[in-house]
Amino acid sequence: MNCKLCGASISGELLIKDILVFKPITSAQICSACWNSFERITGVNVCCYCGREQADTSACADCVRWEAQTGEAVLTNRPLFKYNETMQRFMEVYKFQGDYQLRLAMRDCFSQHLRQNKRAVFVPIPMSNQHRGFNQVTALIKQQSQVVDLLELIPDTRIVPQSHKNRAERMNSEQPFKVRANLIPKIMNKNVVLIDDVYTTGRTLHHAFNLISSYTEHTVSSMTLAR
Repeated sequence: MNCKLCGASISGELLIKDILVFKPITSAQICSACWNSFERITGVNVCCYCGREQADTSACADCVRWEAQTGEAVLTNRPLFKYNETMQRFMEVYKFQGDYQLRLAMRDCFSQHLRQNKRAVFVPIPMSNQHRGFNQVTALIKQQSQVVDLLELIPDTRIVPQSHKNRAERMNSEQPFKVRANLIPKIMNKNVVLIDDVYTTGRTLHHAFNLISSYTEHTVSSMTLAR
């Protein structure tokens, strides 16, 4: 078997590492060299809003600029990894090439990342790429009983994926979501955690945050695989 990120053989690693931790399917997706090059965000010194790793816990320059430019409340996000070259490669294969099996490499650690929110409901960001055949965000969540597909995309044939936009285009994008009215009762009296794969400018998550906040007085925050 070969690593899905770099192509290196990982058959030998299965015999030593994977059998010992009893997770052959999960770890067999990525070799140890690639896995070790992912950079975890510890949560100690991070931006108090977006979760970007930095020297202290003050608001980072992006979040200060966001608040000044938009006048909106700033969402609190907690990412699991830095968006480095390895994570970029992971997203290329998993999200853009549509390798559904690669979700197994991240599902355990991402779901563990969510366990601190046992009483919350998880609202995934809807996918814009219908050709992929699966929602790359929902596929990372083990706690399916807590998932509420509250959001749906407003029908618009002109929708352009966020990955194809520059920062200015992302920041100026219009609200792309609407709520499914029949699911609103499922978030009542619950904290809501928005789930997305990558926090870049935060525009998509803030659209969702602003919309859902108008339906609940409880906390609305977010968690992402990477920042």
